[in-house]
Amino acid sequence: MSHYLARYAVALTVVVGACSSPTDTKNSVVIDDDMGANNGADVRHLDVNNMPGDLPMTGCLVDGCPDTQVCNTQTGSCVDCLTNAECGANGLCDPVSNKCSCGTGFHRCDGACSPNDSVDTCGSSCTPCPTDPNGTATCDGTQCGLSCAAPLMVDPATNRCVGCTANADCTGGGASVCGAGGACESCTVAADCTHIANSPVCADGRCVACSSADESPCGANSCDSFTGQCTTTPRSSVDECEPCLADSECMRDHACIAMNFQGDARSGGFCLPLDLGGCVQPFPVSVTRTSLSGAPGDYCTLNEARTTCEGLADYYAPCGSAADCGADGLDDGICEAVDFEFAKCTFLCDTSEECPSTSLIGCATGDVGKKWCGAF
Repeated sequence: MSHYLARYAVALTVVVGACSSPTDTKNSVVIDDDMGANNGADVRHLDVNNMPGDLPMTGCLVDGCPDTQVCNTQTGSCVDCLTNAECGANGLCDPVSNKCSCGTGFHRCDGACSPNDSVDTCGSSCTPCPTDPNGTATCDGTQCGLSCAAPLMVDPATNRCVGCTANADCTGGGASVCGAGGACESCTVAADCTHIANSPVCADGRCVACSSADESPCGANSCDSFTGQCTTTPRSSVDECEPCLADSECMRDHACIAMNFQGDARSGGFCLPLDLGGCVQPFPVSVTRTSLSGAPGDYCTLNEARTTCEGLADYYAPCGSAADCGADGLDDGICEAVDFEFAKCTFLCDTSEECPSTSLIGCATGDVGKKWCGAF
């Protein structure tokens, strides 16, 4: 027997089999350092079945272990674990190193085994995955990701939800460029429109098929500047005071001008002459307007308080009532005696300069006390 056991021979002889302490078990013995003068503070319980033949009463067998470790009675050393239970949920104890590790799919965070596929402890990290107000954090078990609400997408460079990462993501003609902030913006040059089908021209921030400045995609036809699409109307083919969609449809020194009747705007435009130094019959009124193709200037028009281009065009046409004369739904024509003929279309006037040059009488007072072109 070694000197360690000899030191405690008397105490062991006395207490083995006679211990009635609540902490005793049938396989344990009590060792009293004070040889019988036990005050309770220096009692150690050892597993008799696991005691070595030559018990070294040192280390944790004497001093115990911190709360975070357990005593290995075979070596007298404090270790992290002896069984899996001491490593917590999903933990494993290495029987050689007596160190805790985590099972497959888990890793150590703050002393516990955390799942690799959790957005709070993704992969081998112990910090939450970044998120975005317009998306949801994800984890594939290795690295964090982000799922964005449609139509937004993930910018891999910033891990943010954005509207675009390249021009190809911007498919709207009015917003074809991916800006620095990840939002689709208006075009500034034709190169910004190369990915927009059938819209190679940039006009007023939109990718369109054509523009008033570039009608080449339309061949011999004009370009509707409102829609940015080619029309079926050949350029320079629309006569004076006829409906139009673009300046190029009108004859030389004419433009497509928006008109009104009695102060109410009319849809579309009509080809009217430019004021090149004075307006003449039947367009005696000079106005400053911008054409439908965007050309500001002075133009000659008829008396828009009295009639319309349709009313002017119907002059001297046969009629049964005023409804047969002028534009549909407008009070811009009358059916009266005109130029010595009865039941002809005409319109009210203030001066003869407002009447067609073909009028034999011009603006005169008729038999109902009103003035109209051709009254007699």
